[in-house]
Amino acid sequence: MTVAWQGGKPTLMGLDFFRKAIEFQEHYRRPGMTFENTMQTNGTLPDDEWCEFLAAYDYLVGRRLWWRPQRPVRP
Repeated sequence: MTVAWQGGKPTLMGLDFFRKAIEFQEHYRRPGMTFENTMQTNGTLPDDEWCEFLAAYDYLVGRRLWWRPQRPVRP
């Protein structure tokens, strides 16, 4: 089962929220069932502790990049 965490800034929920989500997944996991967690973030909040957690649970992390030209782009 894929669980996609996105919309707004999912990291604002805090690391404890995501630890509890993993506990919930482990509790309700059926034999042969796997969970894949994904997260979309702009990357401003995750620190070393976040990165260690995301790596430990094999999160697939997408990083949003925002680009605004300083002046209009002309063809």
